[in-house]
Amino acid sequence: MPTTWDQLVTVSKKLKAKHIIPLATADTRDRLGAFVVENGGWWANQDDTQATASSPQVLQAMQFVQSLLKQGLAVYPKQVDAGWGGEAFGKGKTAMAMEGNWIRGAMQSDYPNIKYEVKPLPSGPAGPGTLSFTQCWGISAKTKYKDQAIAFVKYMTAKDQQLSFAKAFGVMPSRASAKDAYLQQFPDDAPFIDGAQYAHGPLNVAKVDAVLSDFDSQLASLATNGNPQAILQKFQTNLSAALSG
Repeated sequence: MPTTWDQLVTVSKKLKAKHIIPLATADTRDRLGAFVVENGGWWANQDDTQATASSPQVLQAMQFVQSLLKQGLAVYPKQVDAGWGGEAFGKGKTAMAMEGNWIRGAMQSDYPNIKYEVKPLPSGPAGPGTLSFTQCWGISAKTKYKDQAIAFVKYMTAKDQQLSFAKAFGVMPSRASAKDAYLQQFPDDAPFIDGAQYAHGPLNVAKVDAVLSDFDSQLASLATNGNPQAILQKFQTNLSAALSG
């Protein structure tokens, strides 16, 4: 398995030569952002107060992604009539898929006969990188049953319940205390757990949803004639405006 960007290109070219589509990745920032992290960049600064989407590190990462797409070394799922990377991989349309650990639940339920391995993403020029996501519980401030709601959330986020979710749906526990028990049950998922130690979280700022949605729609064009520099400059301008209020 490739462990660097250069190796990813080399291995992918060998697969393509055998008429095998190498890699499926979603056409959104929630996947392509991993390449940005691996090149030492991100959409905004550390405290999300200043846009950095037009930095050289981000541009180089997007140019690398486009080079994979243009050479046929990677595809967006819709290019192979799939709804997401896991479907493309599960149906045997690609040799690799770039997805989060929830893919395990989908493989278990939808493609149980497919044998596969979980590996870390190939490291980029700045080192290893990946992204992290989570779901959150919310309690209404106006509820008459605040104590009961809190008790319910505590129960649903307890270690044992988190492990039950992992077994049922293939999602990694969000509690560090469940790490060892999770790895005992699912040792093959160690790369996901290890990646959580250096993963970058999403851009989480109020009132930027429209900007992010527009950016995602632009990223889809990288597979055709999209201009990475123009896409990122537009995103930089719009994100800067949103972050400034």
